Amino acid sequence: MRKHGCLLMVFLSLLPCCKAWGITGLGVGVRGGMIRNYPDDNLKLIPTRDEDWLKEMPMLGAHIKIATFRVIDLEASVEYAWKSERIVLDNLIEADFSIKDLSLNGTAKYVFSSPILKPYLGVGRRNSFF
Repeated sequence: MRKHGCLLMVFLSLLPCCKAWGITGLGVGVRGGMIRNYPDDNLKLIPTRDEDWLKEMPMLGAHIKIATFRVIDLEASVEYAWKSERIVLDNLIEADFSIKDLSLNGTAKYVFSSPILKPYLGVGRRNSFF
Protein backbone atom coordinates (compact mmCIF):
# COMPACT_ATOMS: atom_id res chain seq x y z
CA MET A 1 0.00 0.00 0.00
CA ARG A 2 2.83 2.35 0.88
CA LYS A 3 4.56 1.53 -2.44
CA HIS A 4 1.46 2.54 -4.43
CA GLY A 5 1.20 5.76 -2.45
CA CYS A 6 4.82 6.69 -3.26
CA LEU A 7 4.32 5.93 -6.96
CA LEU A 8 1.16 8.04 -6.99
CA MET A 9 3.00 10.97 -5.37
CA VAL A 10 5.83 10.76 -7.95
CA PHE A 11 3.31 10.62 -10.82
CA LEU A 12 1.31 13.58 -9.50
CA SER A 13 4.45 15.65 -8.97
CA LEU A 14 5.55 15.07 -12.60
CA LEU A 15 2.14 15.82 -14.08
CA PRO A 16 2.43 19.65 -14.12
CA CYS A 17 5.80 19.37 -15.92
CA CYS A 18 4.41 17.61 -19.00
CA LYS A 19 4.04 19.58 -22.20
CA ALA A 20 0.96 19.37 -24.35
CA TRP A 21 0.68 20.04 -28.07
CA GLY A 22 -2.39 20.59 -30.16
CA ILE A 23 -3.36 21.48 -33.69
CA THR A 24 -5.05 24.85 -33.78
CA GLY A 25 -7.29 26.00 -36.57
CA LEU A 26 -8.48 22.49 -37.47
CA GLY A 27 -12.14 21.63 -37.03
CA VAL A 28 -14.71 19.13 -38.27
CA GLY A 29 -18.47 19.11 -38.25
CA VAL A 30 -21.67 17.63 -39.61
CA ARG A 31 -24.29 19.60 -41.47
CA GLY A 32 -27.81 18.86 -42.58
CA GLY A 33 -30.85 20.65 -43.87
CA MET A 34 -33.07 21.18 -46.87
CA ILE A 35 -32.04 22.34 -50.34
CA ARG A 36 -34.67 24.62 -51.80
CA ASN A 37 -35.39 25.26 -55.50
CA TYR A 38 -32.90 22.77 -56.94
CA PRO A 39 -31.46 24.45 -60.07
CA ASP A 40 -32.17 22.03 -62.96
CA ASP A 41 -34.60 23.12 -65.69
CA ASN A 42 -34.80 19.61 -67.19
CA LEU A 43 -36.54 18.34 -64.06
CA LYS A 44 -39.52 20.59 -64.78
CA LEU A 45 -40.29 18.40 -67.82
CA ILE A 46 -40.97 15.31 -65.68
CA PRO A 47 -44.73 14.68 -65.34
CA THR A 48 -45.65 14.44 -61.66
CA ARG A 49 -48.84 14.87 -59.68
CA ASP A 50 -47.26 17.64 -57.67
CA GLU A 51 -45.54 20.39 -59.67
CA ASP A 52 -43.53 21.55 -56.66
CA TRP A 53 -42.17 18.10 -55.83
CA LEU A 54 -38.56 19.30 -56.05
CA LYS A 55 -39.11 22.41 -53.98
CA GLU A 56 -37.16 20.84 -51.08
CA MET A 57 -34.55 18.07 -50.95
CA PRO A 58 -33.05 16.70 -47.71
CA MET A 59 -29.27 17.10 -47.45
CA LEU A 60 -26.55 15.64 -45.21
CA GLY A 61 -22.88 16.46 -45.24
CA ALA A 62 -19.63 16.95 -43.41
CA HIS A 63 -17.12 19.78 -43.39
CA ILE A 64 -13.54 20.25 -42.29
CA LYS A 65 -11.78 23.49 -41.53
CA ILE A 66 -8.40 22.85 -43.13
CA ALA A 67 -6.51 26.09 -42.50
CA THR A 68 -6.73 29.25 -40.46
CA PHE A 69 -4.67 32.20 -41.56
CA ARG A 70 -4.64 35.69 -40.06
CA VAL A 71 -7.09 36.96 -42.63
CA ILE A 72 -9.12 33.98 -43.94
CA ASP A 73 -10.25 30.47 -42.98
CA LEU A 74 -10.33 27.67 -45.57
CA GLU A 75 -13.05 25.03 -45.39
CA ALA A 76 -13.87 21.95 -47.48
CA SER A 77 -17.15 20.04 -47.41
CA VAL A 78 -19.02 17.12 -48.93
CA GLU A 79 -22.83 17.20 -49.23
CA TYR A 80 -25.32 14.56 -50.40
CA ALA A 81 -28.93 15.34 -51.31
CA TRP A 82 -31.70 13.01 -52.50
CA LYS A 83 -35.39 12.95 -53.44
CA SER A 84 -37.83 10.28 -54.70
CA GLU A 85 -41.22 10.69 -56.36
CA ARG A 86 -43.79 8.53 -58.12
CA ILE A 87 -44.37 9.84 -61.65
CA VAL A 88 -47.21 9.11 -64.08
CA LEU A 89 -46.57 8.89 -67.82
CA ASP A 90 -49.54 9.45 -70.17
CA ASN A 91 -51.97 8.69 -67.31
CA LEU A 92 -51.16 4.99 -67.82
CA ILE A 93 -47.78 4.09 -66.48
CA GLU A 94 -46.55 4.81 -62.97
CA ALA A 95 -42.85 4.75 -62.15
CA ASP A 96 -40.58 5.66 -59.28
CA PHE A 97 -38.18 8.51 -60.01
CA SER A 98 -35.29 9.52 -57.81
CA ILE A 99 -32.63 12.20 -57.99
CA LYS A 100 -29.35 12.23 -56.08
CA ASP A 101 -26.73 14.96 -55.83
CA LEU A 102 -23.22 14.74 -54.41
CA SER A 103 -21.24 17.97 -54.18
CA LEU A 104 -17.67 18.78 -53.18
CA ASN A 105 -17.25 22.34 -51.97
CA GLY A 106 -14.38 24.64 -51.09
CA THR A 107 -14.88 27.92 -49.22
CA ALA A 108 -12.70 30.81 -48.10
CA LYS A 109 -14.16 32.85 -45.22
CA TYR A 110 -13.31 36.21 -43.73
CA VAL A 111 -14.56 36.09 -40.14
CA PHE A 112 -15.44 39.35 -38.38
CA SER A 113 -14.46 39.85 -34.75
CA SER A 114 -17.38 39.76 -32.36
CA PRO A 115 -17.55 38.47 -28.79
CA ILE A 116 -20.97 36.82 -29.20
CA LEU A 117 -21.48 35.96 -32.90
CA LYS A 118 -19.00 35.06 -35.63
CA PRO A 119 -20.39 36.53 -38.85
CA TYR A 120 -18.35 35.94 -41.99
CA LEU A 121 -18.05 36.92 -45.63
CA GLY A 122 -17.30 33.93 -47.83
CA VAL A 123 -16.59 32.89 -51.39
CA GLY A 124 -16.45 29.33 -52.66
CA ARG A 125 -16.60 26.76 -55.42
CA ARG A 126 -19.10 23.90 -55.79
CA ASN A 127 -18.63 20.81 -57.98
CA SER A 128 -21.69 18.62 -58.35
CA PHE A 129 -21.77 14.94 -59.35
CA PHE A 130 -24.46 12.39 -60.40
